[in-house]
Amino acid sequence: MCSNSDRYRVLSFVTALAGKDIRQTVLLRSYETNLDRINCKVSEAAQATTAALFYFKGAKVTIDGRKQEFIDAGIKVNNPALVVHQEAEKLFGTNMQVEIFLSSGTGEKVTASVACGSTA
Repeated sequence: MCSNSDRYRVLSFVTALAGKDIRQTVLLRSYETNLDRINCKVSEAAQATTAALFYFKGAKVTIDGRKQEFIDAGIKVNNPALVVHQEAEKLFGTNMQVEIFLSSGTGEKVTASVACGSTA
């Protein structure tokens, strides 16, 4: 049974790739699971998830006392919606509904203008 503090706790993760091995997507989580034991600082997770291969060097993240290199997972998991769904099922079962899904990314700024007198 969840306590009230657990009920409203935000679970978040970012995706990264282990080194230059694009086959291994890693979730750097803000919570503990029995799925894996990757604990790192938020600043390290931010560097790992934004280390775009052609622009930045890989991010060195300390895990279990060892430095490991991670790069941005965007070349494999550009839209992590499916990863979020799979993670929710692993944590809460198939009947759990994700209430809020927030994906922040770089994207493009789009502006629209409306001509004077338009009803749009």
